[in-house]
Amino acid sequence: MPVHGQLHSRVVVWGDNSYGQTNLPPSLTNIVAVASGSAHNLAVGASGTVSGWGNNSVGQATVPAGLSGVVAVTAGFLHSLALKSDGTLVAWGYGGYGLNTVPAGFTNGVAIDAGAYHNLVVTADGRVIGWGNNGSGQLNIPVGLSNVTAVAGGLSHSLALMANGTVSMWGNNSFGQLNVPAGLSNVVAIGAGNYHNVALLANGTVVAWGYDNYGQIDVPHGLSNIVAIACGDYHSLALKTDGTVVGWGNNANGQARASTNLANVAAITAGSGDTVALVGSIPVITAQPQTMSVTEASSAAITVGAVGVPKVVYQWQLDGTNLPGCTQASLMITNVRLSDAGSYSARVSNSFGSVMSAPAILTVNPSIIARCSTVVVAADANCVASASIDNGSSDPAGGSVVLAQSPPGPYPVGTNVVTLTVSGTRGGSASCSALVVVLDRTPPQIVPPATVFANNDLNQCGAVVTFQQPAAGDACSTVTSVTCTPPSGSFFPVGTTLVQCSAQDAAGNVAVTNFSVTVLDRTPPRVVPPPNVIANNDLNQCGAVVTFQQPSASDTCSTVTNITCTPPSGSFFAVGTTVVQCSAQDAAGNVAVTNFSITVLDRTPPHVVPPPNVWATNALDQCGAVVT
Repeated sequence: MPVHGQLHSRVVVWGDNSYGQTNLPPSLTNIVAVASGSAHNLAVGASGTVSGWGNNSVGQATVPAGLSGVVAVTAGFLHSLALKSDGTLVAWGYGGYGLNTVPAGFTNGVAIDAGAYHNLVVTADGRVIGWGNNGSGQLNIPVGLSNVTAVAGGLSHSLALMANGTVSMWGNNSFGQLNVPAGLSNVVAIGAGNYHNVALLANGTVVAWGYDNYGQIDVPHGLSNIVAIACGDYHSLALKTDGTVVGWGNNANGQARASTNLANVAAITAGSGDTVALVGSIPVITAQPQTMSVTEASSAAITVGAVGVPKVVYQWQLDGTNLPGCTQASLMITNVRLSDAGSYSARVSNSFGSVMSAPAILTVNPSIIARCSTVVVAADANCVASASIDNGSSDPAGGSVVLAQSPPGPYPVGTNVVTLTVSGTRGGSASCSALVVVLDRTPPQIVPPATVFANNDLNQCGAVVTFQQPAAGDACSTVTSVTCTPPSGSFFPVGTTLVQCSAQDAAGNVAVTNFSVTVLDRTPPRVVPPPNVIANNDLNQCGAVVTFQQPSASDTCSTVTNITCTPPSGSFFAVGTTVVQCSAQDAAGNVAVTNFSITVLDRTPPHVVPPPNVWATNALDQCGAVVT
């Protein structure tokens, strides 16, 4: 990022200048970090670019063209390594041992350091990877090593600092450089020389161990208030809280003795025979926070860019009041509320002073309102239904909204969970969820059987009738029951009975149909004839007109509708016996027949006509006569 304004940091180098390592490049400005190799030095500018100077025999001081976005650098004997803000690595210089070949696809680096001919990287998940020369096992990283926060590389050994303040080491131990001092803990920083190590403790004191041929592990008595450490090949350095530098060990080129006039130092590093210090400055704002407008319930990120040596710290303010815990370069506000609107600014500070950023005005617009309600609808003939769960969603700012449901429907029978997304045409969106309950309101289809005809059972005014159950089906669910009243197998009386049948589906819908069962009366009436009749003939008639009582008739299952006799009562019956046939018919048309007899007696005497009176004379000598 471009730096607007001058960062008043400066680089100071002292000690060996055999390769021009103390000759600073004229363009070396706005520096935020430094590193030293055996005889070359590197510096990172506030813009993320890198400068190199000193020994360049194999290109170790020639920075690759276009390299930018760098946040840290380190240097070995003859090679250089840079860590970029995106976690990727770039290496250059000596290519032996594969030193300038970064592992393919590596993107999650957070800290780096170089040994003489090997590289070490801390990954974002707290592991360590390495590559280069492994002649002394300096790349044999302990199995299971984790929670690492920093690494350091010596000539042929390696160190790792864990988050719990302990140190792990591996590689060459020819001078006891791997023998951790008893009880070493609460370590906050580490450094490695050729064969020795230095550790900074949380209480501001220093511990050193390993090779001591130049007194490089002889920490000055009473040394305290230390904030940073560094190791050269055979000398050691410590930076105090007052910005001064203390050195010990090999001082053949004056590398272990800083000028008494040197102050305000913010960072230190050491090479084989030289020492580099970065003198601090008041912070410089490189990118002002930007005014923005966001929608309520969304997120807002307000960012300030700043550099300073030593490293800057941040304090965000809202309308001039400090926001507790808001101490990063970016202020992230999630689920923005209307009350979050206001003027935001950041105070950027380090030990040399502070600056206030320009204000950024945050405008919070009312958010899109998504309102949902559960709806209950009836399924159509296809067993689905369309429905909206929107219950008045709107844009409080007056803009129009676009509604989208997921799933969009139509919805099947049952309970459907639906999400409504409400998008404002002027920006912003919100969502809510509700249920679309689709009810099956379609009754089953039921087909009645044909009308049933049956004759009455013997001596019964009805019959036990069985019939086929109606056929039933349902488009949206299953038919759970089919019932008829009266049911099949019931006794049905003579006549027509209406049978009502219903089919019910799983949703409780009921369909009703009817059909009839007709029991026919096939039993004739019971007819009782009158007694036989005997009559005398009428006067001067060879017969008589005879009347008789009608036969009696009854019917169990219906009514007798007609009784007739032949010949009928009142007819003329001839002398003698005549058989009268009588029939009784019921309402069902059944007929019963019976007979009785009528006998007419001849009671008329014969008719006698006398001859005329006869007069005769007596025979001779008779006192009478034979008369004819």
